[in-house]
Amino acid sequence: MTAILRQITTAARADWLRIRRNIRQPQSRLRNHVNAHGPVHQAKERKLEALLKLHEAPMAADRASATAELEAAEVELRSVRTDRRSARQRADTDRARHGRG
Repeated sequence: MTAILRQITTAARADWLRIRRNIRQPQSRLRNHVNAHGPVHQAKERKLEALLKLHEAPMAADRASATAELEAAEVELRSVRTDRRSARQRADTDRARHGRG
């Protein structure tokens, strides 16, 4: 892991570490247990893999492909987060409507 970090630029390293930290952000025990391998976590992992591929790409064609992959991963992550947020809001509304929570 440290060998990979040494090979990429400082800005890329900061991005990589920030994404890793976000993946491991502490959550409530229940949510962490339930969603450790949920859609948001998986989308973050795909974004991380795409970012690493971008910074390891030696040729322009590889970089273009990796950039497209990274953009797709970011779109997917935003989409998954929005879906999860909407689901939580619906659940909160339902609980409030039925006098629970």
